Amino acid sequence: MICGVEERRRQLILQHESVGRIFDVVTIECMTPKEMNEFFLKAFQSAHISVDDEALNMMPHYAAGFPKVMHLIGNAAYWLDRDGRIDKDDAMDAVLMAADEVGKRYVNQQIYAALHSADYHSILAKIGGKDLAMSFMKPDAAKELTETEKKKFNNFLQKMKRLKVLRAGEVKGEYVFNVRMVRFYIWLQSIKKKEV
Repeated sequence: MICGVEERRRQLILQHESVGRIFDVVTIECMTPKEMNEFFLKAFQSAHISVDDEALNMMPHYAAGFPKVMHLIGNAAYWLDRDGRIDKDDAMDAVLMAADEVGKRYVNQQIYAALHSADYHSILAKIGGKDLAMSFMKPDAAKELTETEKKKFNNFLQKMKRLKVLRAGEVKGEYVFNVRMVRFYIWLQSIKKKEV
């Protein structure tokens, strides 16, 4: 059995055409909210830790069904907890820690590093720092940009789509962030830049 993302499978097929015929593809969907709640409850119960309802709503919301992100959030919450009860403050601190970890492992290495232009970094900071909405309208975002950034905006959006950060929304001119934790990390980085 080989586990991986679709992009890597296509690369394997390009290198060895028979890979496309030999292996059956089994798509594993993101976990549902119910499955995530069960995961967090069982994991914390096994460590004799209770979870408040607010915390139980927050952790799956930011994990968005991705097991690796769930693990990062759960692990952070476990080590942050001091009273045997995960409350909303513990959950938020855990989400912040997990977002930082996701950012260091994925966003910094694969997204920020691929954006060689200072203008692209500036555009991302402006889009990412507005609020935590998962989508934005292109005309609204363009209003915040300098003239130089506006000229590069279409290329920026195409690059972000290639990097799998954004996808086209259902309405013309709408763009949607693909992963909530990536979105959250970009927002955190934008806020930090404003404070400096």
